[in-house]
Amino acid sequence: MSASTKRFYSLIGSIALLVGAIIIYSSMLLPLFNNVQNLRGEVSGNQSLLQQLTAINQNVNKLQGQYQNMGQLQQTISSILPPQDDVPTIINQIQGLASANNIQLSSISFQYLPINYPPAGSLIKGVGAVAINLQCSGTYQGLISFLNSLSNNIQIFDLSSLSVSAAAAQPGTAAAKGQAAAPVLSYSLTINTYYQSSATSTPSNQ
Repeated sequence: MSASTKRFYSLIGSIALLVGAIIIYSSMLLPLFNNVQNLRGEVSGNQSLLQQLTAINQNVNKLQGQYQNMGQLQQTISSILPPQDDVPTIINQIQGLASANNIQLSSISFQYLPINYPPAGSLIKGVGAVAINLQCSGTYQGLISFLNSLSNNIQIFDLSSLSVSAAAAQPGTAAAKGQAAAPVLSYSLTINTYYQSSATSTPSNQ
């Protein structure tokens, strides 16, 4: 076989290998490459969706936290400004604070004051007030402690008036050896407390 014939067959073989490689690439590798590209697109889309879902979840968690805080705030406001004039609770609080400070209650009465209504069309509830009239006795220091306890109570108690007089035929409190007993005085107090009215406007506007 001549050298030219060998070169011809070698060229034909090279062309055949190139054609075979092209056929293999077209039939096997190209679809695989397309699949890889499609998978990359799906992964990118899933990552974007994951980011969106994560952002939504964070917003939902924030909203839940805000609603929980609002619920706690509502409970606190209801403790400070009750949703109704709960007279038994008021009596229990005053009796408990008076007893803790050695103040003896002789009488307690209530007077409802006019409700402070918000402007017409407002959704805010009106605020009612109850005047609590107390007749009591105790030492001056006991009275000061009692008033401090009222001012630090979670429900608002506002001292409106106070008068003092000598207690009739009542001994003073026990004192330390060598000290005079603290005198017992009589007190007449008016204390205001407040509550949320169920109405949002004056009766004439309803």
